[in-house]
Amino acid sequence: MKKFLLILLPIFFFSSILIIGCSQKNPIMKSKEISINVNEEILTYQELVEKCLVIRKSSIRYINDLNQSKPITGQDMDKLRLFTKKHLDLRKKFYYYIDKYSYLMDKNQPSVLPPKERLKAGMIALSSALILYDNYLLGISLYEKDKRLRRIINSEDKGYDLDSSSLFKVSESYSSDENRKKLTNAIKYYKDEINKIAAIKSDPYLEYLHQLIEQSPSYQNNKNMRSRLWFRLKVARHKIKDDFENLLSDGSNFFSKFFGNSVGLVETRKGKLYHNEKVLTYINNDLQIGDILLEKTPFRLTDSLIPGHWGHAAVYIGSEKELKELGIWMHPIVKKYHSEIRKNKLIVEALRDGVQLNSLKHFLNIDDFSALRYIEESKEEKRKRIILTFRQMGKAYDFNFDVETSDKIVCSELVYITSTTINWETPKTLGRYTISPDNVAMKSVGEKKLFSIVSLIHDGEIVTEKKNSYMKKLLKVSVK
Repeated sequence: MKKFLLILLPIFFFSSILIIGCSQKNPIMKSKEISINVNEEILTYQELVEKCLVIRKSSIRYINDLNQSKPITGQDMDKLRLFTKKHLDLRKKFYYYIDKYSYLMDKNQPSVLPPKERLKAGMIALSSALILYDNYLLGISLYEKDKRLRRIINSEDKGYDLDSSSLFKVSESYSSDENRKKLTNAIKYYKDEINKIAAIKSDPYLEYLHQLIEQSPSYQNNKNMRSRLWFRLKVARHKIKDDFENLLSDGSNFFSKFFGNSVGLVETRKGKLYHNEKVLTYINNDLQIGDILLEKTPFRLTDSLIPGHWGHAAVYIGSEKELKELGIWMHPIVKKYHSEIRKNKLIVEALRDGVQLNSLKHFLNIDDFSALRYIEESKEEKRKRIILTFRQMGKAYDFNFDVETSDKIVCSELVYITSTTINWETPKTLGRYTISPDNVAMKSVGEKKLFSIVSLIHDGEIVTEKKNSYMKKLLKVSVK
């Protein structure tokens, strides 16, 4: 567990200063509410959330590589400080949302916004607080285990513009009765109001915020936090050095299990295809190099705001045998990944922490699956497409979902940028041209379809007949 400490905690502790901002003046004039487009605000907010979750994952990966038996090197210290500063920038943006919308979670505060829009705006503030509350508690649970880290966190560093005693100041403010009351009241208001909305899933923006809150470890354990944890934090305000062991024993076991989740949110369940050997065999028997893969995970937060049915797209780059048959196994760009390919990591996909190779078994923690194949593609065209797919490896995730960027890509952009012979539909959203997994799937239906549907699985069940008609229904295309 110590290996997590050196990078994760400063990031989480500094970011949690946001929660202190729960006690602020009315942050927005009611006259300005009329101009608020809450749905557009949520789309912008989603980008911030995704970046925060990436930092969680990348910081955990980094700390795992640190050698705990040796002194902290200058290089490690530099990375530690830079990670902290990066998260401080995100923290300011989260603070903006709490400062702007938290008053809407107080039923006594007037608002001209319609009830549903008011709730969504308030949920932005609440989810911001919960995200950083998760960070704070995860950090606190680990903090006490390393005295070196305690000195690092609380030391001043003018070179990075970091103040001294930052952790102590955060803990003192964060454990205040006033902040506890505000967060408790906000959660109560949310529970009361969300229960009045019958069809949450009919509004993808509301559903996204709903999942973000419900999947927060802090929200799920809020009863214990309001009592035991909040009490211990209050005590820690007076004797922070002595009482952290008590907090650690109460909080560490519960929160440590969430480290297994790459984004630090609760995965409410596993996918219906997870560890399904029958499905794994069925798909493996039909897959061919170059197939485009689609999936849906309605139980994950990231699926909520993606338009249409399908939520993710990837490319099957083939086995060693297939790559040799295609004549590109010894290509310089492919040779770099021989080791991973031999470990059956045969799927290239763009995830939050970048474009990477994963196994089919890893990929199948999902409910729905489809494999699409070019109806007409020459060997040379496929060769170029697979090499181009390998060239995307290591690129950062495109949080703007903009197809006109080449240095960063999102999942469906991986297909867009490598399938150069196709004229794709790219709708314009918030001033950017985008492509969704459904836009990819649309090329498998209609009179001018470019892909055949090799396999289709919906809600855990294999579709064996009339796959084209079934795909149309999923895409909500009129069946002829």
